[in-house]
Amino acid sequence: MLVDISYTIPIEELPSRASSLIKKDVDANLVTNIGPQLTQICTALEESPVNSEKVLQGLNKVYGDLAFVSMRLRNIISMVTGHQEVLVQQRNSANQPPEVQAEEEESNEEG
Repeated sequence: MLVDISYTIPIEELPSRASSLIKKDVDANLVTNIGPQLTQICTALEESPVNSEKVLQGLNKVYGDLAFVSMRLRNIISMVTGHQEVLVQQRNSANQPPEVQAEEEESNEEG
């Protein structure tokens, strides 16, 4: 069973953390194993008689691996999107005159 966890890191560490998650999946061969698994499933489907149990086990394994990769990519997309939004905010606030920044800070403190 998988659960989502949340923790805080400095913004400058986010790209390397996202990269390490991707590398971890690459090292686990999750994606590279899918092709050979599908080939084995095709071979099993062409046998006579077809071993449906073997085919279903293979399909469920591939499905589970793809679901895990999809979840991991969704998490990484969320992380990188958040990183991008912070960078845009920082860039925008750096380009604003000081009086506009002060007004925005006051309105953020009130709300």
